[in-house]
Amino acid sequence: MANSSRPPGTKRLWVISSIVAYVVFAGIPIWWATTSLHRPPLPHEAIAAAEADAGNRSALLPVALQLVLVVPAGSELPDELQPDRMLAAVQAAVAAAQPLQGPLQLSITINTAGSCSQVLPRHPGVCSSSSSSSGVCTQQVQQQACPDLSAAPVAGGSRQQQQQLDAWLQQQQQLQSLGTPGQYTLFVLPDTSSSSTVVVGRSRHAWLTYQPSGALQQPQQLLQATAAAAVRVLSCCFGLHSNVAALAAADSLPVSAAGHTQLSFSLLHADPLAPGSSSSSNKDSIEAAAQHPLHYTWDFDVFEQQHLAPIAASLAPVSHISIESQLLYFTPARTPGSWSSKHSAFVVKQSQLPFFVDSDWAVESGRAVMQHNRTSSSSSSSSSSGTAGMLSSSANTAAAAVLESHVLHFLVYVPAADKSPLLLLGPKGKVRNSNSFWIPSWGGVLVLNLANEIAAASTDTGEFDHDEGDSEGGQSRLPWQPLPLQQQHYQHITAVVIAQLQALFGVAPGTSSSSSSTEVVQLQQLPAGAAGFSKWQMDALLRQRAGADVQEAARVLGSLSRLVQQLPNLEMPDLIGQQVEQALSDIHSAWQHIAAGDYHAAGAAAAAARAAAEAAFLHPSVLAQLNFPDSHKLGVYMPLFLPVSVPLLQGFVLQLRHYVKRRREYTAALRAGG
Repeated sequence: MANSSRPPGTKRLWVISSIVAYVVFAGIPIWWATTSLHRPPLPHEAIAAAEADAGNRSALLPVALQLVLVVPAGSELPDELQPDRMLAAVQAAVAAAQPLQGPLQLSITINTAGSCSQVLPRHPGVCSSSSSSSGVCTQQVQQQACPDLSAAPVAGGSRQQQQQLDAWLQQQQQLQSLGTPGQYTLFVLPDTSSSSTVVVGRSRHAWLTYQPSGALQQPQQLLQATAAAAVRVLSCCFGLHSNVAALAAADSLPVSAAGHTQLSFSLLHADPLAPGSSSSSNKDSIEAAAQHPLHYTWDFDVFEQQHLAPIAASLAPVSHISIESQLLYFTPARTPGSWSSKHSAFVVKQSQLPFFVDSDWAVESGRAVMQHNRTSSSSSSSSSSGTAGMLSSSANTAAAAVLESHVLHFLVYVPAADKSPLLLLGPKGKVRNSNSFWIPSWGGVLVLNLANEIAAASTDTGEFDHDEGDSEGGQSRLPWQPLPLQQQHYQHITAVVIAQLQALFGVAPGTSSSSSSTEVVQLQQLPAGAAGFSKWQMDALLRQRAGADVQEAARVLGSLSRLVQQLPNLEMPDLIGQQVEQALSDIHSAWQHIAAGDYHAAGAAAAAARAAAEAAFLHPSVLAQLNFPDSHKLGVYMPLFLPVSVPLLQGFVLQLRHYVKRRREYTAALRAGG
């Protein structure tokens, strides 16, 4: 009763309450501030709009085709070949064939002795292959002065005549400010004899010849041939990759997400110690080669500067090209081939080609040792190495691994002397013309039979009779000194590499969606020359890359936005927010350039957008926490807070119950005493 006569003390309750209050109002906020994850705000609405825009808009760059009908001076143009009627006929033929699904602008120009009458749509960019025959494509006629194209060189059928005409037409395009990316010209030229073959030049033009005396008397046939030629050049060349399927398959191009491609060249000697081939007719050479086996080497600096640099320069708008090389010895093939008396050589069947490359060959990128890399004598290689160094210097992150260069391997395989000559067979057992084959997205292999050349060179130079005392003159060669490849070898390797690169990039000659022996006109493509790729081929690659990159950038940003919203505990640095903003800006720029038909600017903006989007999505701070569940926090913080919080809460509850009990006793005592 003595305790009940005094009011309950609050000292203990205030002490424990202060501790609890400090933990709740100071400890927890401090802990929350020190353990909270930093996340820059992402423009989720802008990302969703960009992704929806990519799904609804056409990412195809426009194509413009101008048909130029050259009429000799003094000839009367039939009504069927008037420009407005020609445009209507060609539009109808293109609409029926549908060679491409992107925007297409057609125009007709009649060139007569330096005077041109041009018919083109009133609203450029409105007409497409699906709407070209509608009333939207209202025509307008323009009269203007232009060069006289009737003085063109004779087309002829020889390669030299075609190359001369090709160069002349390219010059005429430049004089008229034509031939920019996406703008193509089909010349219909008068000649002494008509031809049913349309020839596609190295630039952005093609030509078809006709005989004026016969064609102008039968204009319907010329009109039909011209329309058929327009469809052929659009479907096979000028409109190549302008379809949705090509955009969906753009990732098959050997280009990384950052727009880099590395060409790795390897010269492989199967067995430098092997004796001479038994098929050789020179017995002395065989015996000499058996005593002192020889091998080849290459001057790769010269090979790169003279043969590979033009190819890398032509591919620059599509991909940044870096080059490396190496020499490998004792690299026998997994399928060495079997002797064929029919071919008088060792042969490898087509079914064995997938097993030709041995996995033990050390051809992976990074092992190649290049003199020009060590001396930095090649500006392109050194700049590429610097870019690769920046990527790989960002630690061993997955982002650097994905954004690094796509490697294409080109193997020059020299078989052993006792397995030479080695021939690769194609379909139906026929020998491949270039004795090579290519592997999609990986590269190509070229077999170079040099055994007989080695033996002949050994006998001619007399190095097998070399004596130490003969070295004073400096003319003799040591037995193991390698023989350098000659210019004809470099030219052969370059021709094969160009053909394989065109196949790997999907612009190999002869690619056509409507090739048939029943076509009104046949197609012929001039080789691109030292550059490796014609200008229209580069346009096709730019169309494919630009459209695919801008759509892929929007898709990656959408995936990143959904990932961030689904994982509230995902930490991100400010760099990711900057990369997302940059990617959105580049996507907007790419759409503007695509609408304007600016190929190079659209390709550059689309590539930059995809690189920024991929770098943001594959940032190491994101990848490291993709599997960060909420139960992880429970497992981490429970052992820390549970031992402290339980006694604290228990003491607070006990003290509160004790205070309430004393308060009730004191109140009851007061009532009883009163």
